[in-house]
Amino acid sequence: MLYSVTMMVATFTAPLVLALMLNELRSERFKRMVQTSSYIPHFVSWVTVAGLFYMFLTVDATGIVNNLRQLIDPDATRISYMQDAKNFLPVLVISEVWKETGWGTILYLAALTGIDPQQYEAAQVDGASRLQRLLYITLPGLTPTMCILLIFSLSGLFSTNFDQVFNMQNKMIRMETDTIGVYTYYQGLVSGQYAYSAAVGLFQGLISFILIMLTNAITKRLSNVGII
Repeated sequence: MLYSVTMMVATFTAPLVLALMLNELRSERFKRMVQTSSYIPHFVSWVTVAGLFYMFLTVDATGIVNNLRQLIDPDATRISYMQDAKNFLPVLVISEVWKETGWGTILYLAALTGIDPQQYEAAQVDGASRLQRLLYITLPGLTPTMCILLIFSLSGLFSTNFDQVFNMQNKMIRMETDTIGVYTYYQGLVSGQYAYSAAVGLFQGLISFILIMLTNAITKRLSNVGII
């Protein structure tokens, strides 16, 4: 639950913030460059991402983080980040935000193009500041998209990204960082307890179904926006 809630908050807010920042850029050339560079990590596999993070966070000479720490403080002790379970959640959040934020902005940017530019012009004529235009025009225009994405985000509250967690884990921290998806994999395919792992997977799917229906009902009641 800790992993899921933290990841949900990070992956829901980061694309929204990036889309709003891109929308405020005046240079179309720079905007396209930032968009393209932020999309690229989405197409990198989690195996490659995990390898990069292990390389950057290692205590060896290739560990960029430890090299920077010792550059600032020559007496600093090199830390093995990936062998400490307390660092696992920050690594998950940072890697997920880096990999998926750019891709997640696509829907928000598409929704922003649907907002009538005349609303911004009228607000500017009336003396509205950039912050006021953001609060009273941009965010209300994004509300339907935000509600739909929130429904899907909450439906995955019990299903963290298996590929990410499985590749980021190692034997030293696995018992302290197991999630339901990884636990089901080890119980079913590794230990051969197929009936038990199927029951766990079914329970996980049932909870996700209940959450998506409940969230959909709440958002439809509050904003008249839903997927059903």
